[in-house]
Amino acid sequence: MNASAYLFEQNHAKKSRDFFPRMKVSFSGRVVDHNDAAGKLLHEWHYDDSCILPKAVTHQLEVNMYKLKNNDSVDVYFPLNGTLIPFLIVPFLEAGYFGLYGSVAI
Repeated sequence: MNASAYLFEQNHAKKSRDFFPRMKVSFSGRVVDHNDAAGKLLHEWHYDDSCILPKAVTHQLEVNMYKLKNNDSVDVYFPLNGTLIPFLIVPFLEAGYFGLYGSVAI
């Protein structure tokens, strides 16, 4: 196994053991990267790589854009199976994305 294949497998194994959802979301609302726990949310939201995140998510980004553009993090809630999951949105302005970090294991 070459080094890059080994690193890929290690990264995937780490992501799959993490029960707290994490996503990188571009400023346009597309998911750049996510762990397996966030995949459950994306599946429930019927998200695929060709679409924008659901309005419940993008609305939270829009409502909090002033704070996010000032590099402030924001606490929000997103739906999963009728339950609201708390998330912290952290802007990475220089990199062009938001980090979404769930604080409940799913």
